Amino acid sequence: MAVIHRFFVEKARLAEGVLDGDEWRHCRTVLRAGVGAEIAIFDGEGTECRAEIRTADEKMARFAVLHQSQTPPPPNHVTLAQALPRNRVMDFIVQKATELGVREIYPVISERSVVRLEAGEAEMRAARWRELAIEAAKQCGLNWLPQIHPACAVREAAAQGTRHDLALFGSLQPDAQPLWRHFPKEASARFRTMLMIGPEGDFTPAEMGAIRGAGFLPLSLGPLVLRCDTAAVYALSTLSYEMGRLGTK
Repeated sequence: MAVIHRFFVEKARLAEGVLDGDEWRHCRTVLRAGVGAEIAIFDGEGTECRAEIRTADEKMARFAVLHQSQTPPPPNHVTLAQALPRNRVMDFIVQKATELGVREIYPVISERSVVRLEAGEAEMRAARWRELAIEAAKQCGLNWLPQIHPACAVREAAAQGTRHDLALFGSLQPDAQPLWRHFPKEASARFRTMLMIGPEGDFTPAEMGAIRGAGFLPLSLGPLVLRCDTAAVYALSTLSYEMGRLGTK
């Protein structure tokens, strides 16, 4: 059976039956797909289609939907607030967070962040992170893309904790507890959790005070000092396990 390749199409373009831009360029020049080829399409908002290319030129293809399905959003809403590390490290975190089903990502500019984003650069980085999220979703079969928010300060990100049932931050402080201790014994399968991971030098005392003041609880990731990308993947993987456990109750 031939491999059916997946392509991302914005909701409006899906309704028009149009595949264009980088997705069509890849389809046409790399995969050599043309009229008559069957492809899979998703819009990042739960819709997935099996489609057939009907007409094509260098700029775009028009397709007909053969079958359409709707995937409900993941029941457990996870938000990651990540202090900005070096460029490639953040790219990796966005990619892995997408694969692990994170619904929202807040890039956070802390006082100890290595990266400082100018206005133009911030837009370019945001566009790149979205592209990486799309590629990750294409690869792992995910039909929902995470919402990647504009980069913000620690206090702004911390204020989002009130929208969640549980808000945690990675910590080596003595009162930090492992994830399983933070979860209530009885919780809804639609539990909302926010996780904040600091920069390599950790948050400043003032930032830590703001985070705790917003209701975040210290989360232990073990006795070792982890790199921020390792900490994010470790915490999100453990969180995914706990969320799955809730879903089986």
